[in-house]
Amino acid sequence: MITSVEFDASNVTVSNGVYAGGLPVRPEVLVQIGGNTLVEGRDYEVVLDNTYTEVTAGKTLNVTIRGLGGYSASNVQNIRWGIDKKDLADCDVTLENGTLTVLNGLVLVPESEYTTTENSNGSVTVSAASDSRNYTG
Repeated sequence: MITSVEFDASNVTVSNGVYAGGLPVRPEVLVQIGGNTLVEGRDYEVVLDNTYTEVTAGKTLNVTIRGLGGYSASNVQNIRWGIDKKDLADCDVTLENGTLTVLNGLVLVPESEYTTTENSNGSVTVSAASDSRNYTG
């Protein structure tokens, strides 16, 4: 008889997600047993109790990791995670014909979230606004 393998919290690593311009954010999850990395959707599922889109002040959200198939005996609950601000260096910034565009993925970043400084060589430096709730850098 083949029995299922069980993983516990020591096998699970959960990292914060990153703000996605108002789109739903999920934590980054890694499950490893004996040096093998399990595959989400085949070996385990990530269960959130809500849809999260806003930056958090620390790890204030919970996630449950449920085993599937041969790992169905596993159920790790209440692992804490949060949503971090997005670094503008990781956004797509373009300046064409005097028009500046900042994209977080496919989402346009509102001008209120960043400031610009014109440099002497004609380039522009884009920085997160000092009161930006969602962006840094």
